[in-house]
Amino acid sequence: MNTAAVRANRRKLLILAAIVLLCAAGYMLVEVNFSNPKLLAYAMKIRTPKLIVMLITAFSIGGASLVFQSIINNTFASSPVVLATLFVVILTLIVPKDKPDAAA
Repeated sequence: MNTAAVRANRRKLLILAAIVLLCAAGYMLVEVNFSNPKLLAYAMKIRTPKLIVMLITAFSIGGASLVFQSIINNTFASSPVVLATLFVVILTLIVPKDKPDAAA
């Protein structure tokens, strides 16, 4: 295996991890009142579950994109627009249409 490529990939991964940590810290700390401990605790109580859900969603979308690319063997199909379009098409085919009510 090419060690230069491995080092480059590790460097990119570390840069992305640092960006994620900075964004998460920014989300948790921006516009928080640090002078009042009760307001700080309340803000953290509200923001922590939201941050966890955002991270889970990001990893899920990344995993779904990886699986989707592997199945169709096309790296250009990772766009969320493609996934959303596929989802809408599947829902259109699966979900039955409402029949008009004769009494109305």
